[in-house]
Amino acid sequence: MPNLETKESIKSRLHKEAARQWGVDEIDLKNGSFDPLVDLLFGAFATETEKIWQEIESSQSHTVKRMAEAVLPETITGIIPAHSVLLIKTNSGPIEITPSDQFTTQGNNQITMSPAGSFRLSGATVRFIVTGSRIDKVSATFQRETAFRIPGKPIEQQICWVAIETPEKEVPDQMTLFFNWSAIADQSKNLPYIPLIKFSNSAPGTFTDPIQHYESQDRIVPMENAENKRDFFKPIEESVRESYNAHFMTVTKLKAGSELENYPKEWSAMMPEANAKTLFPDKLLWIKMRCPASITPVALDKMEVFTNCVPVLNRKLVHQRGRLQPLFNVYGLKDDDGFMAIEKVVNGDGETLLSTEKNKFASGQNVYALRNRGVARFDKRDAFQSLNDVTAKMRDDLAAFNALDISIVSNHLDKINQSVSKLKEHLDTFDFALPQVYILVKTRSAGTILDVYFWTSEGEKANGLRALTKLNAAPTNQFKAEASFLMLPTNGGRAPMDDVQMQQALKETLLTRGRAVTIEDYRTIAQNYLGDSALKVEVKKGLGIGEGQKEGLRFALDVLIFPNIEDQNDEYWMRQARLVKNSLQQKSVGMMPLYVSVHGFNWKM
Repeated sequence: MPNLETKESIKSRLHKEAARQWGVDEIDLKNGSFDPLVDLLFGAFATETEKIWQEIESSQSHTVKRMAEAVLPETITGIIPAHSVLLIKTNSGPIEITPSDQFTTQGNNQITMSPAGSFRLSGATVRFIVTGSRIDKVSATFQRETAFRIPGKPIEQQICWVAIETPEKEVPDQMTLFFNWSAIADQSKNLPYIPLIKFSNSAPGTFTDPIQHYESQDRIVPMENAENKRDFFKPIEESVRESYNAHFMTVTKLKAGSELENYPKEWSAMMPEANAKTLFPDKLLWIKMRCPASITPVALDKMEVFTNCVPVLNRKLVHQRGRLQPLFNVYGLKDDDGFMAIEKVVNGDGETLLSTEKNKFASGQNVYALRNRGVARFDKRDAFQSLNDVTAKMRDDLAAFNALDISIVSNHLDKINQSVSKLKEHLDTFDFALPQVYILVKTRSAGTILDVYFWTSEGEKANGLRALTKLNAAPTNQFKAEASFLMLPTNGGRAPMDDVQMQQALKETLLTRGRAVTIEDYRTIAQNYLGDSALKVEVKKGLGIGEGQKEGLRFALDVLIFPNIEDQNDEYWMRQARLVKNSLQQKSVGMMPLYVSVHGFNWKM
């Protein structure tokens, strides 16, 4: 079907077809040889045809959207929270942190971050990082500041020592370390080699067993409070944790042969004892790291190591209290901007209601059902628009009945028309927005109070928070924190998909089935992730250098992005390339290594 854009284009085609049928040449057609009545009829027909075409286009769009909503989970089509890594400074020993613990930025436009799972923090603090001839002290601003330079023979070239202060003055069994470089180019170059680091304690030759994965301690999450939330957030939290796996290493078996000491015994001949006593007055846990040759000495001098870091995402727990009618009620969530999931619903008797996904209405009381996107009208009209349609139709019908001189029907229609007009005038005075998210509640409680706890997110608005941004711990957190800081800029946030994005996501799902297997799968997923910011994406087989010391060339997949936004800087596209690579790796079967590059830049991610 041709694309009928406007009433004028339809009317022009009608004129040309009529001229051809009636034998009128183009010169007479331009001079207006048609009767004015014919021209008026053509104009009326073109107007109605344009309306019909717009309705058909709208119906097609709504059909595809409803199909996408039915096929795709809301974790894909809905709002996606921004994420980062948060360092939490505590004044106590090992603590457990859960997603209900929240941290908020300062200022008017507050952004709330929450852990991407449940984690155990050691409470330890990195005090010194030693590489080459430098003994650097970690300052309050998390920068390496040279406290002493070794005058004699420096430390072995690929060796890095980390001194950690433990809160309980004893060696823990395991500890998770966060590795980072300030420049994203250094991150992309060196993070792949972090798993090749060999860790050892004070006793020479006793190596520990490192693990490159920050596992979530799901066992400490209260099931009655997180049952419904976890079903929704589980894939989001897993995706966030996988995005930052390269930064984390968990060192285990530390107690075997380790002890707290002022400085390593093998340093006795490297620095004067007086300087050592002044520099290291307290006993610390010293971890020796033998780094691969791929991490150059210059990179080691820039390497940052921290503890008590966890992946976080932008979500806020909102509490709304309202009145509940006995037995049954439809309750709208007022603060539903960026709504993600229900945490829990509590009635006036303090009873926690169950979701209908676990307990159907027919099976008893104390249940609730969430109604979000699935209850919208197909034609997307609300009550106000419907009243306008009714008023317009009744005006036409009234004119028709008056022409037939049916006075009885005409009188009734006059009264109805007047009532609808008055109702419309009153409705125009309302300036509030109707809630878009509702819950249907069925409870045996006769109380009048309903407490609803639900999660919201700022989406793309939370992107761009800089590293070292300070966050304040919420008073409701389970532990007290001295301070908390973002170690990486926030990124990855996205608003809910519009109709065009939803169609692209549906196409991707139908073509790839959510997995990257073929080259076309990789191209489709990358192109859909980047959207309009990329002109095109090319994927081809190539060669890459292995990360191991004895690895040479190996087969790989090269993903080349052609940017559509020319004014973005190098760091912007590095972050975009990293996000694309994370998305592809999470959906890939992992048969071949993956490299992502951007046309016009001389680096690979």
